[in-house]
Amino acid sequence: MTNIAITQLNDGTSTRLRDRAAASGRSVEEEACLLICRAIGHAPCWRDLASIIRSRFGPANGVDLALPSCEPGREPPTVACVAVGGGAA
Repeated sequence: MTNIAITQLNDGTSTRLRDRAAASGRSVEEEACLLICRAIGHAPCWRDLASIIRSRFGPANGVDLALPSCEPGREPPTVACVAVGGGAA
């Protein structure tokens, strides 16, 4: 894999790249890699685990699980204290 450094990137472009990356949950480096791959017509070879899970089990694939309701737990049982032993010696 090749590493590149992008220099002389103006502030506006840098800000837009950072905002775009944050909005999609990727790092700036991942977002730049994705944009370069799309520009040259090559699919990136990486995918994050969350997007893989979403693509297989998300609502678009017919899996939409209902979350259980949150109800308060039951009251703890009351315990009567009973003295054991304690006779005079």
